[in-house]
Amino acid sequence: MTHDEAVYPDAFSFKPDRFFNEGGVLNDDNRVLAYGFGRSLVVVLKVMYDLFPAPPEFASDNTLPALPSTMWLMIASVISCFDITKSKDENGNDIDINDDILDLGLLQCALYCFSRSNVYSLDFLPSQKAKFMCSFKVRSPAVEKLIVGGN
Repeated sequence: MTHDEAVYPDAFSFKPDRFFNEGGVLNDDNRVLAYGFGRSLVVVLKVMYDLFPAPPEFASDNTLPALPSTMWLMIASVISCFDITKSKDENGNDIDINDDILDLGLLQCALYCFSRSNVYSLDFLPSQKAKFMCSFKVRSPAVEKLIVGGN
């Protein structure tokens, strides 16, 4: 797949420095590199297709398209069973939740290229919230018993 000796001399050797120029800057090789032949991408596309089955039509208030009812039920179930709060540090102080968003890069390109309709905007396509700490506390003993499988 990426073992072209004309492009990458000694292609079968592990040499990550081949992707940088002499100044240590990432080279301009814009190939999409992937492991395997894309079979795992099909799973990602299937999940995203289930979440967003058609190109999003934004309402005048810029709301997102509706999620499937099972997704709403899952979210409602978690919120109804747990108090979700900020985590505490070793001194008992709240740990603030950061606002960082991670760009999924290749996933965005794949979704853009393989969507049924190329009207998706790259600004809309999914990104991922950066890791943050939070605390889940069961709301009551009855809920805890229900969650762990009691009657």
